[in-house]
Amino acid sequence: MNIFNWMKVLLKKNHIIKKLFFKKKQKDHKNYNKNIQMAIDTIPNPVIYKDPNGMYQCINIAYIEYMGLKEEDVIGKNIYDILPKELADIHFKIDQEVLKTKQKKIYESKLKYLDGKLHQVLFTKGPILDDQREVIGIIGVLVDITERINTENKIKKILRLQERMIEVNHAIMKSTNIEELLKLILDKIIECIQDAHSGSILNLDKKNHLRIRVSKGYDDGAEKFFIPLKESYQWHASKGVWDQIICIDHIDEKQGKIFNFIDVKQKMKSFMSAPIVIDGNLKGFVNVDSHQSYAFDQTDIELMKYMKNQVELAMSKYKLYETAMYLSRYDTLTNVYNRGYFEEQFKIYKKNAMNNHESFFVILFDLNGLKIANDYYGHLAGDELIKGFAFFMKKKFKTLGIFARYGGDEFIALVQGKDNQAIHKYMNEYIYYFKNNPIIFDDQKVICSFSYGISNFPKDGKHYDDLIKIADQNMYLYKQKIKEIESKIIIDKK
Repeated sequence: MNIFNWMKVLLKKNHIIKKLFFKKKQKDHKNYNKNIQMAIDTIPNPVIYKDPNGMYQCINIAYIEYMGLKEEDVIGKNIYDILPKELADIHFKIDQEVLKTKQKKIYESKLKYLDGKLHQVLFTKGPILDDQREVIGIIGVLVDITERINTENKIKKILRLQERMIEVNHAIMKSTNIEELLKLILDKIIECIQDAHSGSILNLDKKNHLRIRVSKGYDDGAEKFFIPLKESYQWHASKGVWDQIICIDHIDEKQGKIFNFIDVKQKMKSFMSAPIVIDGNLKGFVNVDSHQSYAFDQTDIELMKYMKNQVELAMSKYKLYETAMYLSRYDTLTNVYNRGYFEEQFKIYKKNAMNNHESFFVILFDLNGLKIANDYYGHLAGDELIKGFAFFMKKKFKTLGIFARYGGDEFIALVQGKDNQAIHKYMNEYIYYFKNNPIIFDDQKVICSFSYGISNFPKDGKHYDDLIKIADQNMYLYKQKIKEIESKIIIDKK
């Protein structure tokens, strides 16, 4: 026999209550309620008794202990005086069905207990009828099923999480597109968290602004949104300490203003945000939203912790990938292409030129007097000379072709669609520029001077080594020519 039926038996066995039960329109409600109170106080579960108008007439001791309310806070009040409207609407609707059908109703709902948390409860409500089968009250018994529901939900969510994580981990290992990867992870987070309807991953930019990087369920303009970190809800809620997940269980109109960057703000009732922290530094947030109030439980928070770790892993992995890609292509001192990547580009240039019956030029550069600069000013000055030369040439070759560091103080370039005369013209212009714009190091002006040699594909050769050899020979001839000119100037001066 369940608690509800046991309570009904107790009521029927009580002679005074039984007499009131079958006496139509009994006016002695005070004695009636007193005897009802005696009966329901024997029940270990929370019990309520309402009159047909929905006003609480009796509550038992267990109800007071669970809810943390005083008797005077409940007796004579209705459901809307006790609970938020959203929850009250659910119970009011059930009460009306009980009054109309005169049948017992069993349903699940949520209540906020003394511990301040929402509990999942199983309600059994039934009518109290007089001898004319008129409803003279409603008895309700609630059983806390939070632990059972949480266990069931946790198992379901863990199973869903395991399935999704196989996809996510596979993608993290293989994907090189960070946007697609973050979008996939966000999709899986929303799938795993049962009542999540939308969400976003925000990045913290160099100006300390939060920007939406990927989103789901927001309007098309969401990616344009940005907000200073210190104006964000996360900052105010955490006080700048990024060690916890933030939850809002019931977003009211005032709180809703902080979400004015998304189209779903009118539907958003719950919000959960987890900080993305890499190497001890805040990088952004993972957010999920729900159309329901009190949507996220402790299991969801645990899942969010795990999933935000996946975001951090994905971003860290991509950072390593970017570093590896950078090192495979760029020279770390000058930030121009390195020799390995230049050789890859040479193969592409060569293939295109052969297919289209075209030609291109290889230009080899060598800085003049670098050893003198190192000996006189120090190796840091030599590095500045190399970086200054590379920085200028990189800008110039952005429209001309490929420019790379060949090694030490030597650089190399590929140029397509120009003739030999035009290239010599450009080189003379660059030589003139450096002569009139010395590089400043420790208040000292150091003139950057360079020699160069050119070879032509396919005229001078079709293989990489052959073209380098010809360019190197031409550069040597250029150096000799410069030395002869400088010697002549010295002789003339004498």
